[in-house]
Amino acid sequence: MLELAPHYDLHAPFAFVNLGFGAHALGLWDLAAEYTRRAIEMVEAKNRKYDLRIARKLQRQIRSRMPAPEPAPPLEGEPGARLTTITNVVAEELSSWRGETWTRKEGIGLPIKSGISARASPVGASEHQGFTTTYRTLSDSLADSV
Repeated sequence: MLELAPHYDLHAPFAFVNLGFGAHALGLWDLAAEYTRRAIEMVEAKNRKYDLRIARKLQRQIRSRMPAPEPAPPLEGEPGARLTTITNVVAEELSSWRGETWTRKEGIGLPIKSGISARASPVGASEHQGFTTTYRTLSDSLADSV
């Protein structure tokens, strides 16, 4: 992530916030403070108020040495079974979105559509409509399966 950050400045600020959260959870206070400081610098430069609020809250927790929340226990029993069902439906649905025009991005193995640049392109109205329809179908499938 540290090597990719300079190349993907859209996502880098919050990636550093996430690194700060991870270091905080491990009790690595200096590293958590450094990642969070870097995140705040990037977020301020982009004037992203929501991200800045989260980063500053994390920074206050780190400075006060407030322990990170306990991790959530694994889901077992009925909640775990429901999550497994949802995961299977989502995985099946997502795999059906892949068509023959999809290729792997050279170097990092991420799928991108042929003819579309690796950078994010705006979603057109027809693509958005297709997503909405698929999302509704997925929602209906989930409601039926759980």
